[in-house]
Amino acid sequence: MDDPSLYWIGIIIALVSGSIKSVGHVIQKKVIVGLPEQSKLMKSLVRNRTWVFGLILDMGVGTIFFFIAQAFIGPVLIPGLIDIGLIVLAIGSVKIIGDTLKKEEILAIFLIIAAVFLLSFSELDVKTSEIDLVDIGFLARLAIYSITLFTLAVLFEWFQRENQRHRGTLLAILSGFMFAISNAWVGVLTGVFSQGFSNPGYIVLLIFSSIILPLTNVLGIIKINQAFKEGKAHVMIPIQQIPLEITPIIIYFLVFLLTAPKIYSLPFIIIAGILLIICSYLLGKRQIKFGEIK
Repeated sequence: MDDPSLYWIGIIIALVSGSIKSVGHVIQKKVIVGLPEQSKLMKSLVRNRTWVFGLILDMGVGTIFFFIAQAFIGPVLIPGLIDIGLIVLAIGSVKIIGDTLKKEEILAIFLIIAAVFLLSFSELDVKTSEIDLVDIGFLARLAIYSITLFTLAVLFEWFQRENQRHRGTLLAILSGFMFAISNAWVGVLTGVFSQGFSNPGYIVLLIFSSIILPLTNVLGIIKINQAFKEGKAHVMIPIQQIPLEITPIIIYFLVFLLTAPKIYSLPFIIIAGILLIICSYLLGKRQIKFGEIK
């Protein structure tokens, strides 16, 4: 790395992003739990000021920090690092609900810390400021990645309409696909800005990013909120995380065609991803209790 301090600044900003997003996420689910059973979901939510405030924290303030972190370390490590917010959720619930942490939740907190440690020292950062973003080969790989995930999302949308029993699971995975597409394009957008539009083709990338990012994020929000209605949140969240923990490896090695800086980099990120999926299940139960506060 040219300047290690910039790498660690990016790590810290990503952790801050995850904490803010977690608070916003909890507020949104609190509102959803309190909705009447037969209410029209999104229509009711957009009229609820508390839910909108949670959305602003999650997709507004948290996303700003997310973008800044991307500028420092790229799109690979951030999806895992922002899961630090699960610790904020667990500790916050103790203070507000007056509950105590269970043994498995304490274990999960230590596992999250271990996962963040592994991610931080994997050094799989992507310097988008140094990548030729209009290279034909790169654009082809990015297009294949995006189209593949979007096609899978369309298939899962069809499956969930035909399969009532597994609707929540399919919706959660669909939501994960949307945010996985968004994650890659945020990296592209930060690269465009960091390089100061040094190539006329970057204007085209800016236009595509301006379409893809709002579309994928809005669809991701809608689908995960629908999933919360169909199944337990502490199950839906880790299911949503599966695409988000797998695709960064694809982005790093198959889209950007980068090589691992250390022999342990790939094992570190794989182990961290597994730990985070497990932890999101264990600590996700906290989000149900948080959502039941009246």
